[in-house]
Amino acid sequence: MIAPLLHADRLTQVYPDGAGLRVILDGFSLYLHRGEMIGVGGPSGTGKTTLLRILAGLSAPQEGTLSVLGERAHVGDPRALARIRNAHIGYLAQTGDLLNDESVGANIDLPLRFLRPAPSRAERKGRTQRVLAVVGLGGLSPERPVDTLSGGQRQRVALARALIREPDILIADEPTASLDAEAAAALATLLRARADAGTGVILASHDLDVLDRCDRLIHLP
Repeated sequence: MIAPLLHADRLTQVYPDGAGLRVILDGFSLYLHRGEMIGVGGPSGTGKTTLLRILAGLSAPQEGTLSVLGERAHVGDPRALARIRNAHIGYLAQTGDLLNDESVGANIDLPLRFLRPAPSRAERKGRTQRVLAVVGLGGLSPERPVDTLSGGQRQRVALARALIREPDILIADEPTASLDAEAAAALATLLRARADAGTGVILASHDLDVLDRCDRLIHLP
């Protein structure tokens, strides 16, 4: 049996809610395999973003473990979670979280500048140009200011940043929520292509077209 890219085991997350406690995750477990695209659906407020941030190693639940390519981290070990995230996971936030006062290239190659040893400027430039082509923006100048881009272009730049380190896993939170129908369909096609190329993809979405492209769905109540 082929080992999974990611195994989330018995994740539990509870928040105070007024006079009581609100259970977001109750022993949640998940396997993600290479080339698989999993969609997470459910009404707003059911914990989709919370789940994705935990799977990306950005937040820690109260209980559970996260294993990526066999490397296991308990939720109480933030260094191990950060190591797994930096080595294997790309994350695309719902809003893109781009730096509006920076250029396209400066936004995309930002994750590379935290590597040690850091790649040279020439290597960063080459990788930026390659990943722009991957997301369908090969003709876009890396020097162009981000605040001059359309919504669809901004989301593709954010996707390029998530892919710049060639992650084994891509996690995307409502990637098409702010896009028009044409741009949303184009981005959904890109995500499916990444999965078909071997990346494990997990995404949360209300977009039925996006969810229809997934190999399987998880519904949070």
